[in-house]
Amino acid sequence: MANQVTTLKMEQKFKKTPAGEIPMDWDVVKLGDISIQPEERFVPVPGDARPYIGLEHIGSGTGRLLSTGTSTTVSSLKSIFRAGDILFGKLRPNLKKVVMPPFAGVCSTDIMVIRPKDGFSRSFMFYRLQSATAFDFAVGTSGGTKMPRTSWPLFRNYAFPCPHLAEQKKIAEILSTVDDAIEKTRAGIEKSNQLKKGLMQTLLTRGIGHKKFKKSPAGEIPVEWELLTLGKISEIRRGASPRPIGDPKFFGNGRGWVRIADVTRSTKFLRTTEQQLSHLGEAGSVKVDHGDIIMSICATIGKPIIVDMEACIHDGFVLFEKLSPRILKEFLYYFLQWKENYLAGKGQPGAQKNLNTTIVGETEIPLPPISQQKYIAEILSAVDMEIEKQESARIILQRLKKSLMQVLLTGRLRI
Repeated sequence: MANQVTTLKMEQKFKKTPAGEIPMDWDVVKLGDISIQPEERFVPVPGDARPYIGLEHIGSGTGRLLSTGTSTTVSSLKSIFRAGDILFGKLRPNLKKVVMPPFAGVCSTDIMVIRPKDGFSRSFMFYRLQSATAFDFAVGTSGGTKMPRTSWPLFRNYAFPCPHLAEQKKIAEILSTVDDAIEKTRAGIEKSNQLKKGLMQTLLTRGIGHKKFKKSPAGEIPVEWELLTLGKISEIRRGASPRPIGDPKFFGNGRGWVRIADVTRSTKFLRTTEQQLSHLGEAGSVKVDHGDIIMSICATIGKPIIVDMEACIHDGFVLFEKLSPRILKEFLYYFLQWKENYLAGKGQPGAQKNLNTTIVGETEIPLPPISQQKYIAEILSAVDMEIEKQESARIILQRLKKSLMQVLLTGRLRI
């Protein structure tokens, strides 16, 4: 991309159009004038297996194809697409689902198949349809309240600035280069996560360098390790919510109010929350402080995090307090993270699956001596630091892509 960047320059001359100011040599076009929606349909029949793409297979706001299904698993009428067609989610377009598969297949009828006409770059169109203005137009032309959707007769009127073909291709090439870098970073993160998963399996059950093992209800563990329960090494306290939930008097500028969304978007440490409680709200909840370990026990079950702020937790979390001197906080965190799927499977049925403190407390933990706990935690922490570095790089690249789209697709920056 370095050579491409050297050819970029700021545009100086613009003309006014219904789509805003655009370069003098650009035009405003409508989607329906430069592309078509194919009418080809697919009726599932036994033995005719084709790649299948539903909305669930498309990433939200990324332009990524997460996975594919097969047409043998569907029973209703589907749309046929060719390699290079653009698939745009028309159901709930606020989810920003668009992808350009490099293969042919069939897709859900909740997805529009858009095929650019000759003389227009498919890749440029793909990035154009990832833009904020495209999604805003789709949302604005959607009908229905519970399941809003747009349609081709409406969406085809989306108007946008368009350069000549050569510049379309250059813009798409630059954005594609950034996408490639994002994908490589994402692959590195996945590789590091797989490494961490394997290390946790080994380090938290067999340690490092041990040759003698003993049988236990949790499987073979080193002879000098103990098998205890979480209830033996900590007090497990459930959070609480001020009632009635949602009353404005309970919210203010006090301690953070931890919700599962705050935890899932964080990594190892919880440093911010979207909401804060008032002093009255704090009195009806359970306070947590810097260094405390909490874990979700409702809906999204078994996700631990180390608190790095003054906050409060509701009854969808438990706090591990008064830890025994026989266990390190960071070792406990990694053990809980390793057992996340196991604990999620222990969820009790109800309106939302949940755990109680008894189930958590009865969970067995193979416990090495403190010196070994420290070494194990240091290794896993080093992997976490690498993952965090890769995540930061991915976020920077995503911001770069967004910024480039804003200036390249409007002609503010020319090639």
